[in-house]
Amino acid sequence: MPGVPGPRSRTVQVAQRRRSLVKLLVALLIARMVVTVADIAESHLSWFSALISAAVAVEAWRAWRVARAARQSGAAVEPIPDSGWDRFLRPIEHRGPAILYALAAIFAVAYVALAVAGTSRETLMDVTAVVREATTICFVVVIVAGYQSVKERPNPADVAA
Repeated sequence: MPGVPGPRSRTVQVAQRRRSLVKLLVALLIARMVVTVADIAESHLSWFSALISAAVAVEAWRAWRVARAARQSGAAVEPIPDSGWDRFLRPIEHRGPAILYALAAIFAVAYVALAVAGTSRETLMDVTAVVREATTICFVVVIVAGYQSVKERPNPADVAA
């Protein structure tokens, strides 16, 4: 597909074969951006945090772009072999985006309420740091599980031969 990262990219494989996972990656990106806005509001955005936010944005954008191109081309989705990674991801793919949007909204409302109530800057930064790290860990777990779920595994019959 023109304008789409090369076929060897794991992100391309995930986006083409697990299109519903792309929605989860976009939801994680939005949650991460909500936390980044809170970091900026507290003047606490570090270079490392900005770099991680940029990495999450790039991977989510790449996955979205590939899934969109695949959907427009009408390409059939290859079946994903049943594995522990697939069983782990299936419920998260379907319920995760809505849960992440709700949690991001709750965080934003709670952050504003705490700031208006006069909560100390240190407490706000601590809360933001915890949520920021939680979104980062979730992103890493989801992307690694996605990569593992589409990884080609040798056929046991071929190995025995």
